[in-house]
Amino acid sequence: MTTKESLLRQAPRGLEEWAMMMIEPAEASQKLFSATEPFLVATMAFRCDEAPDGVVYAIAQRGFCNTLYGNVLGSNDESEVNDEQRSDAIRELLNIVTGHFVSDFYTHDAVVELLAPQCHATTITEVEQLISPDAVCFIADDFPVMFVAKNAEKA
Repeated sequence: MTTKESLLRQAPRGLEEWAMMMIEPAEASQKLFSATEPFLVATMAFRCDEAPDGVVYAIAQRGFCNTLYGNVLGSNDESEVNDEQRSDAIRELLNIVTGHFVSDFYTHDAVVELLAPQCHATTITEVEQLISPDAVCFIADDFPVMFVAKNAEKA
């Protein structure tokens, strides 16, 4: 199984079951995103006793994060979501997706330590570097979101 196959199975669990979003698969491309809207990149590193350390990324923009925050906390006014709340929402989504991913990707005997998710604002330039054949994208409630796992390998 590849990281992409695992993310294709596990990211929808976080998006549909936890975030209560309607999703459809999309092709990983910078054209999916608005070039003028800022990006949020959430990262979650993990350590595995069976393989090298890895990182899972979630990349989205303000509209996705506002909707995510509203769905999870029941907020009806997405226009009042602030940067900290957007960051919290995408980090928590990534925490859930990464947990499902490592449980699926590694053996049941593997000991995996998840590190605290981080989040930062970025530009299209960093996002372009993360777009790869291993990236998986979805349109979730009309907004694009991308996940990619780096350095995740099986021993």
